[in-house]
Amino acid sequence: MMNPPQGRAEKWPTANNFFDVELDPELTKVLEDSKAKAVTEDELRQQRISFAFGNAPFGSEGRITKDSVRIASENIKLLP
Repeated sequence: MMNPPQGRAEKWPTANNFFDVELDPELTKVLEDSKAKAVTEDELRQQRISFAFGNAPFGSEGRITKDSVRIASENIKLLP
């Protein structure tokens, strides 16, 4: 096992560390309810736009906006 970098926690988290976490009942219910909900085409499109915008290169804040990604997504098609 690798040693953690200097100044970091003494022990790295492992999968076993997450079993002691208390679950928020309200969050658990929302997550369970969301499993049954189908994603609409518009929601999927908005997720893709958000993903593309979030992965824009650092320093492109003035040139790439969410609206510019949205406009580009309307003109780029994968299939004819």
